[in-house]
Amino acid sequence: MLLLSLPIFLTLLVALLNISVTASPILHNQTEDSDTSKLNRRGASDHDLLIGYRHVPKQDVDKYIAEGNTIKGVNGNGYQIGSGAYVAGGIHDWIPGQYMCLVWVDRTKWAKLKKIWIPRYDHTKSGEVPVELWDKRALMDDYIRRTLPGADPAQTIRFGRIMGPGNMIEKTQLVIPPAVQGNVLGIHVQCSESVKIKDGALTRINYRDRELIQKWQIHGISPDLEQFTKKGDIKSPSPSTSKSRSRSRSSSKYPIRRKSGSSKRPVRH
Repeated sequence: MLLLSLPIFLTLLVALLNISVTASPILHNQTEDSDTSKLNRRGASDHDLLIGYRHVPKQDVDKYIAEGNTIKGVNGNGYQIGSGAYVAGGIHDWIPGQYMCLVWVDRTKWAKLKKIWIPRYDHTKSGEVPVELWDKRALMDDYIRRTLPGADPAQTIRFGRIMGPGNMIEKTQLVIPPAVQGNVLGIHVQCSESVKIKDGALTRINYRDRELIQKWQIHGISPDLEQFTKKGDIKSPSPSTSKSRSRSRSSSKYPIRRKSGSSKRPVRH
């Protein structure tokens, strides 16, 4: 029987612990949990708040791990409601990526940041023709400053509908600007292969819920009262009518990135 000296034994023990810590960010078996509350809590402290989900490729997950299981310097591949890391309230709201990540933030830091709902059209200027805000940086920044006096658009969390075909407009998203990513917001991510996430394993976070809007202090117009067209229709499109409306959006000048051969959901990174 091979006997190891104490120094050698301690060296091997430290090496094994390092391997365990390095491997922990990728949760390959998390969908095997029957208790969703335990699944949501795994790897996050009691000070963390789950704010949504991101679908990303493997190289993004590797980057998150290298930077300490957080999101830094992400500008996104779209600019619908602003530049930054896009997060959805449901795990199937966008085209699935290779990995799905739970996005957590520090509760205290999250509460201190200003948040706003970005409507598609701005009807707040009296006597002026409503203007479209989406994909227009200067107009959105002006809207934020007028709606939230003293707010810095570069440090304001933005919420809005997902622009896309079919009933996409009924789904919602938020974007975390680059200036408040990483340690500023205390972001912590948990990622797993998308194919291992079962339907119903994780609950949807409804950014349009009135209690959540009040609790998170999301300012601006209520999503349910959003004047969705230039003419000022105050009823947002319902799933039954959004399909027909989506045909007129197919030629929109606002690009939506999709996977090749797919027309179901836009991709946001």
